[in-house]
Amino acid sequence: MTLSDDPWIKNNSIISPEKLHAVGMTAVYWNHCERLLLMIFARLLNLTYRVGWIVGHDIGDISLCEKIKEFLAIRQMEIPIAEQVQTALSIYDVCRQNRNTLSHFTVKPKSPEMLPDDFIFLRTKGVSAASHSIPSDLEDFRRVALETQVLSIHLWEIYKALGARQEGRPATWPPILSPPELLWKPPLPTTAKQRPRRPPSVPKLSAAQKRAKARKADRLKKKR
Repeated sequence: MTLSDDPWIKNNSIISPEKLHAVGMTAVYWNHCERLLLMIFARLLNLTYRVGWIVGHDIGDISLCEKIKEFLAIRQMEIPIAEQVQTALSIYDVCRQNRNTLSHFTVKPKSPEMLPDDFIFLRTKGVSAASHSIPSDLEDFRRVALETQVLSIHLWEIYKALGARQEGRPATWPPILSPPELLWKPPLPTTAKQRPRRPPSVPKLSAAQKRAKARKADRLKKKR
């Protein structure tokens, strides 16, 4: 039985089951990535997994990445470790953004009939709730899912290599990977063009002020 033949999926899905499967696969592997990031954080600080969990819990993955970068900088770790972890963090950041795109989208029907899989995929950003269309081909969804899976495996290999190093065993590092492409880039915020400042205008003098100015000028002439 294919996904599209499952009656429950057919009755309860407004987008194709294949796309739903890719979104679900991304969510599952992303959970692994977040946990492995915390495990690598613990390894780098020479903490047990349990202590690392206590220290890193609720920090948030963006802040955790920044802490790892700072730790690598102050400890001046040897090149294989620094290069592996820094590259993995770059990949993690792109996958994080792609995962967010596929986790926080909404759909809008293209036609009143609301035909199956006949929807525009939108991402709503900011307090203005501005909606932007996002790539929604099945190949796009599956690319993000596979890249998230690859990242989870890559982080696991780095974690194992760090563990071997801690125990004095030869560390087998995974090959360096290139960061994937962003699925969608948020548009830059639009700012109103700043008008050039006008020079301050000279205030008009009242009749009394003009007479006082004239008297002052006469006194200055007499002094000369």
